[in-house]
Amino acid sequence: MKTCMTGAMTRRTALAALGSAVAAPAVARGGRSGARRPNILYIMADDMGHADLGCYGSRDIRTPAIDAIAARGVKFGNAYANSCVCSPTRIALLTGRYQGRFRIGLEEPIAFNGDELSLPRGTRTLPGLLRDLGYATSLVGKWHVGELPASSPLDHGYDYFFGIASGGTDYFAHATTINGHEMGKLFENRTEIQRPGYLTDLLGAKAIDRMRLAARQDRPFFISLHFTAPHWPWQGPGDAAQGSAAADPRQMDGGNVRAYAAMMEGMDANVGRVLAELAALGLQEDTIVIFTSDNGGERFSDSWPLTGMKGELLEGGIRVPLIVSWPAHLPKGRDSAQVTMSMDALPTLLSAAGGDPGRVEGLDGIDLMPFLRDVDSRTDRTLFWRHRAGDQIAVRSGQWKYLRSYGRDYLFDLSQDERERADRKAAMPGKVAELKAAHAGWLAQMLPYPEHSYSEDMLGKFADRPRE
Repeated sequence: MKTCMTGAMTRRTALAALGSAVAAPAVARGGRSGARRPNILYIMADDMGHADLGCYGSRDIRTPAIDAIAARGVKFGNAYANSCVCSPTRIALLTGRYQGRFRIGLEEPIAFNGDELSLPRGTRTLPGLLRDLGYATSLVGKWHVGELPASSPLDHGYDYFFGIASGGTDYFAHATTINGHEMGKLFENRTEIQRPGYLTDLLGAKAIDRMRLAARQDRPFFISLHFTAPHWPWQGPGDAAQGSAAADPRQMDGGNVRAYAAMMEGMDANVGRVLAELAALGLQEDTIVIFTSDNGGERFSDSWPLTGMKGELLEGGIRVPLIVSWPAHLPKGRDSAQVTMSMDALPTLLSAAGGDPGRVEGLDGIDLMPFLRDVDSRTDRTLFWRHRAGDQIAVRSGQWKYLRSYGRDYLFDLSQDERERADRKAAMPGKVAELKAAHAGWLAQMLPYPEHSYSEDMLGKFADRPRE
């Protein structure tokens, strides 16, 4: 059985290897060195539930544009985020590595102590590797891998940045305050700016601008379109008259499923505009389009039939939609059962672009291109999670999932029980011991949590999660 561990390491070795993702530049493989490289549009939602898309079974939210990506591509049913919260997943996406290999990845998520945190300079990143291959690289939307000026997308492989650095913001005011901490300001590159309009619309329009510019320059593009929707505050496109949510952007006393649906459908409308422009530019056939989410859904999302939510290592907190289309090269309208993780994006997209992931040291993710081309193929792998709040850990190995949460152990057969209700721990103590030992081996490779690192805890926030 394949695992994502790269060999036994002590905590001291892991600390010493903090910046060991530095490697020689990726080189083009002969197969695509003389051909035009595909454009890449990587679309990420924020705090979206597994069942919030029509193509994943949404009962109330209409997402025709995103559903159309699935109709033109491959839809994964066993895709996972690297974390149940924002920042760690984004770090794994950038680096192709487990976030626990980096100090900044130990914040779950980056909250009020991120002003000086950053990935180590020189860390090889997905946009940086693609830029080495000639791509125009843009981040449009949410960064949340440290705060400017200490940590800018421009320092980690992107040529251009338009969006917010922090976890969330008012969709109309583009600024907010939590516990006296100002956040959510809008930036273009390193400069704070003012733009009127609903943030989701601004991000969609800017992505179109960047596609047009790359087309005029005749350069392949990599655009990370990282929407803040449907993350709080609960503001749909038509809610400007309600005023700012800055007094309490988390809105524990507000929001509803209708506002959430409006945010989702506003995001889908912008995905539709971006895809329409892609077609108008004549780029649709040879552009890789990916749609996913950074973690499971929050309080108004739908994750049926999964249980759990953001901040939890139950399936509803970590299993996410993943859709990949590349009309000129991949099957259309197919499903894949291959188990994936956010960190697979780097080796997969680098490979598709003609680079060589084998030249990048220390990758934990795998190249998914063989499973995208042949959707009936798959490989077993073992994936690991941890979340400090509730002392949560999880392992998925084949059909089995071991979970420890708030002091209790569980074992689930996900091939029969994706809702995680039938605990097999008592019947299979050997499997529990095997997966616990595997997790311990993986954990020895990760950095230890600092004493005061932040970890989001959902207990006590909602009526169905009371603190005992």
